[in-house]
Amino acid sequence: MLKKLFGVVEGFYGFPWSMADRKEIITFLGKKNLNTYIYAPKDDPLHRFKWKKSYDKDFIEKFRILINHSINNNISISYAISPGQSIKYSSEEDANTLINKFSLFHDLGVRIFSLFLDDIPEKLTNADDSKKFENLFKAQSYFINEINLKLKKIDKSNSLIICPTIYRGNPFNYESKAFKEELNKDIYIFWTGPEVCSKNIPVSDALDFTDGFGVEPLYWDNFPVNDATMVSELHIGEYKGRDSELLNCSNGILLNPMNQAHASKIAISQLSDYIKDPVNYNPKVSHKRAIEEIAPKCSKSFYAFSKFCTESPLDNKRPVIYEKIMTPVIKEFESGNIISGLKLLNKNIIEIDKMVTDITKNCDERLLKEIKNWL
Repeated sequence: MLKKLFGVVEGFYGFPWSMADRKEIITFLGKKNLNTYIYAPKDDPLHRFKWKKSYDKDFIEKFRILINHSINNNISISYAISPGQSIKYSSEEDANTLINKFSLFHDLGVRIFSLFLDDIPEKLTNADDSKKFENLFKAQSYFINEINLKLKKIDKSNSLIICPTIYRGNPFNYESKAFKEELNKDIYIFWTGPEVCSKNIPVSDALDFTDGFGVEPLYWDNFPVNDATMVSELHIGEYKGRDSELLNCSNGILLNPMNQAHASKIAISQLSDYIKDPVNYNPKVSHKRAIEEIAPKCSKSFYAFSKFCTESPLDNKRPVIYEKIMTPVIKEFESGNIISGLKLLNKNIIEIDKMVTDITKNCDERLLKEIKNWL
């Protein structure tokens, strides 16, 4: 039986976190009784497009320090490679190149390795692979098993996580069929749920995945991530829409956080609450408690601020707070009471100004820097 993994996968597009941010998040994960951090920033070229190249000594030393810090906080670090754009599945040389890179991180203390094959074409693009394999997913099954076997030869305690090319939606597909028939059952498989960024993840999704892939899903939960088309959003709202039975039918949940590491703690704290007691988990209570923890000196104002930032894949409508503010003002205007309407509007503006001033003066400087544009 696979150990259940809970924590974060730094798997977003955009400027990666600093090592200081990673260290802070790992400390926080340990504090919240979570257990896993995966290094997988899409815009680290040596993780994705230049995956065959080695890291310099400075990065390796910093990563060694990060691993030691994670050990002290009871957090497992996984190093991920995303070679799908250029990998040759039939190539022993490519397999050895990948393993040699994994081996370097094994020597630093990593025992969970991640192989990501997401966001690539759903067909074979190499002529030699096309000759050897029936389709992309047969090729991936062969390659993944080879990598898993090589990892086990290095150290029996090594584990492998993969992110499939089809990682959401209908789990009954050509990929799941190939993986169910051929993939070793001690390999974790990521899944984002019904959608790339799933508003709701019902337990039926996990059960269907298990039926389709032959193993329980490890959820790559795309919240509070705000990359791609969501860069204008700050996801500091409620973590919700996850079935209370999901943990019993999966191999865990890893949040994909925002580029804003410290602001992501709000979602991470709520994940911790959900895991502790999914049956009685209350998103509103957990959200408020998370803000009180993250911004203790200005929690009332920060909670009010969060109401302006509810738009996200979990709540994709215009924030309700705007309607609450403007509806009475508009009614006054439409009744011809312009002065009365302006007074109502001004009253709200004064309260918003107080909120912003309080946060600016009393919020943690690192968090304040991250939310400044929205504030």
